[in-house]
Amino acid sequence: MRPRSIVLFERLYLGAWALGLINTGLNWSQTMRQFSAGGAVAVSPVLLYASTAIGLLIPLVLWFFITRRASLVAKWVLVVLFAIGLGSIALATLDGRLPSGLAGIVAVTATVLQAVAIGCLFQPDAREWFGEEAAEVKS
Repeated sequence: MRPRSIVLFERLYLGAWALGLINTGLNWSQTMRQFSAGGAVAVSPVLLYASTAIGLLIPLVLWFFITRRASLVAKWVLVVLFAIGLGSIALATLDGRLPSGLAGIVAVTATVLQAVAIGCLFQPDAREWFGEEAAEVKS
């Protein structure tokens, strides 16, 4: 049976993922306009669809390996990707590029949910799930 922290992580993380999906839909027309009118580097719609699909799939792969396979590697990949994303949101906020209105609220809410979810991965029962406690005892 999975520990309580892992179950809570799963709920929060998938909730954040769903908000990200909603945000993708909210911003889709603006994203299409930006990339098709990209000046010297116009992007094909096929590339945009593919990169969006991959961007939505990667978190699900990490979720699977964290919650179903207790992968310590997936946990740390997620932590690193979250840190990069957090830095990106901070820079967007400082530059005034964070979306305003509903899209901005959804983005910030999803980020907070992800932060709380990732915090669950460092609880004692989750650390045991990943085999971290056993490794510390042997040291």
